[in-house]
Amino acid sequence: LEKGVLDVLQIMLRGGDDARLMRIPAASEVVGASFEEALPILKRTRDAILLAVDRKVGGLHVNPVHFILQDGDMLVLLGPKRNS
Repeated sequence: LEKGVLDVLQIMLRGGDDARLMRIPAASEVVGASFEEALPILKRTRDAILLAVDRKVGGLHVNPVHFILQDGDMLVLLGPKRNS
């Protein structure tokens, strides 16, 4: 990996001062929305970037195309540490 990419991954994994990875249930405001539609909603409401969706049946979907979020989905977000 390029050094810059590796640095970002290390910060994300260890939960640095600026950002951390989190896994949260899909909130009602994004259920029924596409992955693309959920991006600005989650940025506005949680100041976080949607990275992936973990679905009980179907597993983990990273940056999926044409994917509709469902009730029960778990969202993997990159967000500020202050949202802990």
